[in-house]
Amino acid sequence: MPHFYGIIFTAITTFYVMLGGMLSVVWADVVQFSIMFVSSIIIGLIAMSRVDAATVERMVPEGWLNPFFGWNLGLDWSEHLASDNEKIASDGFNLFGLFFMMMLFKGVFAAMAGPAPNYDMQKILSTRSPTEACKMSGFVSVVLLFPRYFMITGFAVLAIVFFREDFQQMGWALDFEKVLPLAIKEFVPVGLMGLLLAGLFAADPTFERNTQFGRDMVNVGVGIVWQLCLTIVPIYIVLKQGLPLTASLAILGITSVILKKNWYDRLERR
Repeated sequence: MPHFYGIIFTAITTFYVMLGGMLSVVWADVVQFSIMFVSSIIIGLIAMSRVDAATVERMVPEGWLNPFFGWNLGLDWSEHLASDNEKIASDGFNLFGLFFMMMLFKGVFAAMAGPAPNYDMQKILSTRSPTEACKMSGFVSVVLLFPRYFMITGFAVLAIVFFREDFQQMGWALDFEKVLPLAIKEFVPVGLMGLLLAGLFAADPTFERNTQFGRDMVNVGVGIVWQLCLTIVPIYIVLKQGLPLTASLAILGITSVILKKNWYDRLERR
């Protein structure tokens, strides 16, 4: 039955794309993002209103609020949720530094290669010029990262504080996939539940030598720091960590100025 529904939804999508072309793809993304944005902010605000920073600090191991790490994750949940240590080990996240480096280099190589033939290619082809395509690729982080991690941190905080007993009852069969339905059922008002569920279910052929490779690699490095700050700022807002939030905002401002001068202002006007 799920496959049958999938075929129906795929057929509907194909139909409206054939009728509206790339413009329909863009407007569908706008509507979906609007729903997801509202849903994400709602979850983050619910977490902020129900939990204070001191409560979170009491219920997490030392180092959980520290964004820095070594080769190992270095978190001991024995006194808080013993089965979590086993879950981290079984999921392969003990060597978190190695995992992070793999993701980091994946982002660098993807940035060097340009747009991949995936869903993002639709957005690339929907732009009117190479300059607009560059702007779209850059600004997508601005509009996506903040609400995404605002929501993720909200769910994490609600789970840590309110669902500890549920996780303890699961024992070694700990399943973090239960966080989402538990949080929605427990905390989301009935009138907003449908909106949230809708948001969660939504989502030139010539080549020339790059004469600005050095500058582009600098921009890639600065862009990585910029995106990390965009990721961590909503996390610190929900966790109410004033000093780290201030530092992150300062770094975000500096990297934004660098990217404005060294990337945005130098885009070719076509």
